[in-house]
Amino acid sequence: MPTNHIAETADNINLGWSGCCPDTIFGGVTFQYHQSGLMAYRDTETEVAWHENQLAGARARRDLQRDELNGVNQRCVHGLLCHPEHGDDSPLYGQWGYTRRSDRSSGLTRPDNEPPVTGDGSNT
Repeated sequence: MPTNHIAETADNINLGWSGCCPDTIFGGVTFQYHQSGLMAYRDTETEVAWHENQLAGARARRDLQRDELNGVNQRCVHGLLCHPEHGDDSPLYGQWGYTRRSDRSSGLTRPDNEPPVTGDGSNT
């Protein structure tokens, strides 16, 4: 049973019970006991909503920080590419996770979708 349906049913029970016969006991449950259960649920519902809001805010801040870090990364890479002592063939460029120019030229890299070459000359 969906949570919102359970809460709506509890609201209806609480409202009807309070207006009709709050002193009557149904199934061993008093009106006050039912009402305290409903209030406890509503309190936790509010608490969860608060935490979800905090989480959404934290995720938004994280995403902004990631975007800012990406911009800083790009500036560093472009700076390395234009640096007279480094460039796109430097070992540092490779350490940063990029394929060096000399490695691209040598044929040592290929797309992931190409099957590996086998030793017998066939590609099966």
